[in-house]
Amino acid sequence: PERTMTFGVAFKGGHNAELHNHNDVGTYYIMLDGTEMGGDPGGEVYTRRTFSKDRYVSKVLNSYGHPVPVVGGKLQSVGRKAAAKVVRAAFTDDVDTLEIEYAAAYAVPALKSLRRTLTFDRVADTLTVTDKVVCSEPTAFEVPVITYRTWKRNDDATRFVFDKSAKTYRKLKMDVAASAPVKFSTDTIENPSRPDV
Repeated sequence: PERTMTFGVAFKGGHNAELHNHNDVGTYYIMLDGTEMGGDPGGEVYTRRTFSKDRYVSKVLNSYGHPVPVVGGKLQSVGRKAAAKVVRAAFTDDVDTLEIEYAAAYAVPALKSLRRTLTFDRVADTLTVTDKVVCSEPTAFEVPVITYRTWKRNDDATRFVFDKSAKTYRKLKMDVAASAPVKFSTDTIENPSRPDV
């Protein structure tokens, strides 16, 4: 049957010393009909700070503004050693899967392993992002969801709906599941180079 929408994703491992680097090991993008629905926020308007020692003060360039964890209250580290190792990669016409180990991106002594599996299913039009974390002691673990779209949380508190725009009825649904109690909070990141919608 002919598809009525175009749902696509991109994801990466990498390291945090790339050219024009953002601290974004393990990041991803979600697109619906050419509109970014969630994931990596992209760039910012360049300023003097962008190319200074204060580059990563920016919440758009440091990992705070990316869909990657905050572990033990710490963002991802800068540098080549803050890298992902590919554990498994499988790409077919129907499903793409990438599993990475990226604990090295965090300077958290208690963090022993952090594995992210991203599974993009073109048949079901789904992206599943799974983080498995192992720490030697209780450690706070946060996973942000980044979007420029309008959104709302359903009554059951674990399903979110993102609207493509006020002019369409295209929506993206996100379900959240965790093996520990979950608390939700929101924050707005200023990015002058992109409209907030």
